Amino acid sequence: MNNLDKIDSEKLEGLLSAEDEFIKYQLAIIKNCDLKIGGFNKKKRKTEDLLREASRRLELINQTILLKRGVPEEVGKLRAGILFIMGQANRTDITVDAVNNFRSQIEQQKLDLQKICNHPFVVGYSGYHGSYSYDHDDGYAGCRICLVCDFTEYAKRGYAADICSNAEKYEQLSESANRLIRFINKEDLRSRNYFWRPIEEIFEWFFNKRVLKMLNDAQQK
Repeated sequence: MNNLDKIDSEKLEGLLSAEDEFIKYQLAIIKNCDLKIGGFNKKKRKTEDLLREASRRLELINQTILLKRGVPEEVGKLRAGILFIMGQANRTDITVDAVNNFRSQIEQQKLDLQKICNHPFVVGYSGYHGSYSYDHDDGYAGCRICLVCDFTEYAKRGYAADICSNAEKYEQLSESANRLIRFINKEDLRSRNYFWRPIEEIFEWFFNKRVLKMLNDAQQK
């Protein structure tokens, strides 16, 4: 009798059925686990989205707190005085000597203002390392300018300015919890009238109206 003759066909069919049922059972467990994992992943993605949205709301709230805080009284008064003198210097009914005198006062008071300003509201653009085809000769450093006192700073060389603004190094106008920085195109920086505007206009430029809706929604809860 050979080995095959020793095997009972009915028992073999029974063994086949048992193994088939075992495999189906294990596949059902895997499918159930996949469903649970999928549910957990979906919940995780939703939670991550909620977290990102909450972080953005927190950022807007902090920005609004800085805007409400404004600038110190001493800074505000000195800046208002500079704006007044600028208006006087633009008069057409005064002599050239008077204009030059006003401009001299403006430059001196700008320096005085920069000494006491903590540069809370800044505008700027990110740098560019230049293109390979031009041997990077078309690159330029990033620049940031305080909208309160006109203090200007260029990013230090040797940093990957084309990656992101955080890759650039600034000694005075770096990112800070007490500083708002708004980025615009390099070409737009001087072509638009951003500078030496009334302080209220600067606040409005930085303000995000979404905060009003957030406050309204919170009151209705």
